[in-house]
Amino acid sequence: METTKQSYYKNYVSSGQSRSTHGKGRSLNELEKDLVVKLKRFLPNAKDSQVLDLGCGSGQFLYVMQKEGYSNTSGVDISEEQVEAALERGVKNVVVGDILDYMEKSEKHFDLILLVDIIEHLQTGEVHRLLSSIRNRLSPAGKVLVHVPNGEGLFGMRIRYGDATHETAFTPRSLHQVFITARFSEVKVFEDKPPITSIKRFLQRVYWEFFSFWFRMALTSESGKRKYYLTQNITALVSP
Repeated sequence: METTKQSYYKNYVSSGQSRSTHGKGRSLNELEKDLVVKLKRFLPNAKDSQVLDLGCGSGQFLYVMQKEGYSNTSGVDISEEQVEAALERGVKNVVVGDILDYMEKSEKHFDLILLVDIIEHLQTGEVHRLLSSIRNRLSPAGKVLVHVPNGEGLFGMRIRYGDATHETAFTPRSLHQVFITARFSEVKVFEDKPPITSIKRFLQRVYWEFFSFWFRMALTSESGKRKYYLTQNITALVSP
C-alpha cells in the first residue's frame, strides 16, 4: 500500500515542489542556477572522480557536471517524475530508487556524495542509517556535500515547513552531531548567502549583509558568541 509520503514523491513535479516545475528541458531555471553556483566551488578537481548524487531530483548538478566533463557521475531519486525530468534534460546514469536501499547495496566507493536537500526528509533513525552507509562507501579522501534547511536561520522555517515531506531542519551543531556519531571526522559548515552573479544579485548580497549584521549583534549581546549562521539553508562539507 502506498504511503502518504510516497504519494507526495510520486507527484513531486506536478505538485510544484521540484525545482524543475517551472519548465522542463535542458536549461536550468533560476532556482537551479543559484544552487549550482553556491555549491559548484566544492566539486572535485579531478574529472574522473566517482560522484554520486543521492536524491538527485531533476538532475541539475549531474547535468552541469556532465557538461563540464565529469565522466563518472550517477544519481538516484525516489520520484519517477523527477528522474523523468532529469532524463528529458539529457542527464545520464540516473535511476529510480530508495537512497537508503541503494547505498546499502552499493559496492562502489565514491570520491564525492551529494546530499542536497535530502536528509531533512528522513527521520532520525533513517539519517543515521544513511550516513553510516555513506561512511562505508567513501574513498579515503572522499567528501560528502550537504545542503539542508537551517533551523538557526532568520527565515529557515520557510524551508523547513515549505515541503510536506520534511521531517526536520538542522543547525551547524546538530549537523556536527549526526555526522560525528556516524564516524565522520570533520564537518565544515557555510552560510548559504545570495550568490553574486550580476549587479542585481550583488545588491541583494549587500542588503543581506547589512540587515543580518544587526541580528548578529543582537545574538552576540545575548550569548557572547560571534559566529552565527543566519541564512535559510546551510551547506556542509564533510570528511571521513
